Order: sequence, then C-alpha cells, then structure tokens
Amino acid sequence: MVKKGTIIQIIAVFTFVLGNMYQGVAALANGHRSQVEIESAMLVDKDDRMINQTVREGDDAKLIFNLAITNQSGAEPDGKAELSVPESQLLLKRKKQRFTVSNSEAVLTFEYIRRTKKYELSWTNVESTTNFQVELSLTMGTPMEVSQLGIAVGDQEANLQALSIAGKDADEKELAESDAILDELPSGIMSDQEFIQAAEAAKQKAEEKEQAAKKAEQEKIDREKEEAKQKEAAKKANESSQAQSKASAREQQTQKSENKSSSSDDKAAAADEGGSNIQDKLDQERENPVNIFTAATLSVIKGN
Repeated sequence: MVKKGTIIQIIAVFTFVLGNMYQGVAALANGHRSQVEIESAMLVDKDDRMINQTVREGDDAKLIFNLAITNQSGAEPDGKAELSVPESQLLLKRKKQRFTVSNSEAVLTFEYIRRTKKYELSWTNVESTTNFQVELSLTMGTPMEVSQLGIAVGDQEANLQALSIAGKDADEKELAESDAILDELPSGIMSDQEFIQAAEAAKQKAEEKEQAAKKAEQEKIDREKEEAKQKEAAKKANESSQAQSKASAREQQTQKSENKSSSSDDKAAAADEGGSNIQDKLDQERENPVNIFTAATLSVIKGN
C-alpha cells in the first residue's frame, strides 16, 4: 500500500516535470516566433562611463544593453523571455520598468515576477525587428575577484566586461592589486575560455610586476641605508679631523705661551744679573782708596 505522503511527492514531481516540459515547449515556440539578440552589454557607472576598474560593494552602477527582437513569423508581435543576471553581484534596484522606441508602438517591459522569483522581459507590438535600449539601475553586491560576469535573455547569452568587486572596507592596496590584473587583460569582451587564459596570464604578469617593484623598493632602501652610513662615517671623520686640528692649535698656542714666558724670564734674569754686576763694580770702586781719592780730586777740580 502506497502511503499518502508518497503519493503527494509523486504528484509534486510529476507536476514539476510537466511544468518544465511546458516551459521548454513554450520557449521553443517563442524561439520560432521571435529571435532575440543581445548587443553591447556592459556595466557603466552613474556617469554612464564603462567600468574598467575595481568597484566597491555597495557602489551604484547600471546594466545597459541593446535588445534586438525580431518577429520572424510576422503574426506574433508579443512575447517574453527570462532575464538572468548574477544576482549575488548585480543587485537590480527596480522591480518593474518600461522601455519604448520612437516612431513605434512596441513596448518592452522589465519585471520581477514574485511567483517565480525571477526577472522577465516581455514585449508587445513588435512588427518586424525592434531594437530596445535597456538600462537597469543596480548596486554592486557580493565581493569577488577579477571575473567576467554574464547575462542571458532566454537562451541568448552575453558576457560583460571583466570586473572586480572589493569589500566596503577594502584598502587602497587591495584595490591596486585588482586593478593591476584588470590593466593586464585584453580590452573588449572575451569568451569564457579566453577570459580564463587571459586572467591567469594577467595575474602572473601582475605578480611579476609586484615582485619587481618590491625588489626595486628594497634595493632603494638598501642604497639609502648605505648612503646614510657613508655620510655618517664621513661626518665622524670630519668631526675627528676638526677635533685634531683644534687640539693641535691649542697645543701650538700653549707652546707659544710657554716660549714667550720663558723669554720674559730670561730677560728679567739678565736684567737682574746686569744690575747686580754694576752694583758690585760700584762697591768695589768705593772700597778702593785710589779710586776714592781720584773721585775726590775730580770733584775739587770741577768745583774750581
């Protein structure tokens, strides 16, 4: 006997399979009626400039692309297709938006379907081929390394430009590292395989440049240290030379002072000796009677 819960599960699976089959048939039918083509898909900033560097989580941006819809049979002007975007990274702001074309009654509607929790593009009054310029505002979401995101309308896929999303608190060094990889990537949109190969090569080249920059910086630091060391040695040598010169000058000055003092002492001694000799001579003359008589006689003669 089959349990009630099992019956419910079988019915649920059967319903799910039928639903998927219906969607597949409907998509195939829509593919016969309308041809959808995505052109020039890219992410731009708030000033409509193509984003080609690292952005931060929470930054505002826009997803823009040209959607060309062709009513192949001519009898089915209306249709719809699912819009797929990487929802973790590209957080679409609006739930519903309309796009029109001048000189045409064609209308393209973008809408978030709550029941399916998916985005949908539906169009009406497309007579032949109509080009809609789609512009969807969004916020950058979950951080990611350099990647090439993609979108799809129905079974038509398109890659966006390479992009890196940094965290809100990422410092300038992290941004510079991501930008270095982005700068090495070829410009333009690439296939998934081309991007993988280019990203690996760009990452390796960026790492080599970073290592070369670090080496150059270290060499600069070492060179500056050596120059500072040489300057310090030259400064000490100069200070030592100046100290020796000053010491030599002081020694010479001391020697001159000593020589001058010695000369003065010699002169004083000589003067003392000369005076002593004269006094001794006078004393001797006084003691000699002849000399005394001669002196007295001379004195008398001078008096007469």
